[in-house]
Amino acid sequence: MNKQYITYKAIGTIKGNIWMPNIECTKDFNINFSKDNSLPFTTNFETLEDIKNHITNDGDFRSCEISEGELIVTLHYGNRTISHCLDLINKN
Repeated sequence: MNKQYITYKAIGTIKGNIWMPNIECTKDFNINFSKDNSLPFTTNFETLEDIKNHITNDGDFRSCEISEGELIVTLHYGNRTISHCLDLINKN
């Protein structure tokens, strides 16, 4: 029986003002997430909102927003993989 599991990888950039007023800063992110607590080197999450909150809850960059980013969801099934990309940018 082939082992099946899903990986989640968020990549992109957050942008905004940090502690110095009127200066916009950027920071890249590249984070692996998992719904399985047993997977090492991953951050646990329940919803897409949890992922966005984890990305933007980063020290001096807490007031920043995701300026560009995507979540790559990959299904691994035996020696096959299927990937899908989701946009992480807040669209109002």
